[in-house]
Amino acid sequence: MVKSKQVEQKQHTALGYLRISDKKQIKGESKANQKAAIQNYADTNGIKVIQWFYDEAKSGKNAERDELQSMIRLAMKMKGQINYVLVYKMSRASRDVETYITQIRSVLAARGIKIRSVTEPFDDSPIGKFVETLYVSVAQLDNDTKREMVVDNMTRIAKQGF
Repeated sequence: MVKSKQVEQKQHTALGYLRISDKKQIKGESKANQKAAIQNYADTNGIKVIQWFYDEAKSGKNAERDELQSMIRLAMKMKGQINYVLVYKMSRASRDVETYITQIRSVLAARGIKIRSVTEPFDDSPIGKFVETLYVSVAQLDNDTKREMVVDNMTRIAKQGF
């Protein structure tokens, strides 16, 4: 008689990262909504969120965010113990492709940590990595377009004497 060995599956662990850039976001992407979506994703996928980080009223155009930096420092200390950083959307992680790749993704990837958006599916395949970067690129395009529109409007108003 052969006894079957029960395979013990190690539970994956994650850090949760939440960010809102201004108070206007509270309706759709509030801290509570982001956290609930991340927790639901984690529960559904057998991931334990061991710590949460929250940046309020911080731009996603750079990585100079206190809680983001605290999260990265913790991830560096816990190499081999953290599998994921979970975000609501990739725009919560970054709205600038260069910053995202050089200061967030590459730092975490060097420690074996993957970033996952709980609302935007992608994986580690070549296409998945492209899609991940595409989500950040779309957020950057949105920022750049808004900035251009504001400058145009301010210039037009200034020419009218206001």
